[in-house]
Amino acid sequence: PWLLPKDPPNHTLRLRYEIDSEIDYKGALLAIENPEIASVKLNGKSVDTTPVGYYVDKAIKTIALPKIKKGKNLLEADIPYGESVSAEAMFLLGEFGVRVEGYHSVVTELPKKLAYGNIVPQGLPFYSGKLSYCFDVETNGGKLRVRTPQYCASLIRINVDEQSKLATFSPYQADFDVPAGKHSVEIIAYIPRTNGFKPLHDSDPTDPYQSPARWRTNGDSWSYEYNFTKEGVLVSPEVSEITVVE
Repeated sequence: PWLLPKDPPNHTLRLRYEIDSEIDYKGALLAIENPEIASVKLNGKSVDTTPVGYYVDKAIKTIALPKIKKGKNLLEADIPYGESVSAEAMFLLGEFGVRVEGYHSVVTELPKKLAYGNIVPQGLPFYSGKLSYCFDVETNGGKLRVRTPQYCASLIRINVDEQSKLATFSPYQADFDVPAGKHSVEIIAYIPRTNGFKPLHDSDPTDPYQSPARWRTNGDSWSYEYNFTKEGVLVSPEVSEITVVE
């Protein structure tokens, strides 16, 4: 398509999204490519499409939305459309949670705590980015070992007080020299962009890799229900004191 002449769009693509919310939420952003040429409304109110930032890719710009109200909300976007224009995904962003039931998703309060395990059913089904698990431990002093035996993340970093080490590769652990007393432990999981950007309605588990064709599935390879990937620290970390014998 980049070799085609840049003819001006001669059609208008009109999109309508229903947003179901359990809460009133102020401060949401809409991430959209080329917002400057789009016309956006939320609940019938025109939205200023001046970019205020970007999401992941500088081509995916963000615009500020009016308050999302508790109940049903209608988001409308009119986009000039033609041979040289692609219809890309849009993203509703904010500090809120999402509950997914089949193909129906609902905006909820941001979860206050997470359990170890898959974050998808814990209010963060579409989340990607940095996620921190924080807790305190009491030690007798010496070597402290923190191990994360099962996780789904691109990278694992473990911080103990002011010390920081990677634990991404087998045996998925890091050792720290600590004095006796209480110490703060932070396990940082860098969640990949999978559940935010992958073809979530491709229901064929045998597809070997992501390609443009996976966004155009049909028949038994398509489902309205979301097909998420597990993400997060999946089991409780192992914390132990190591005795060094000389």
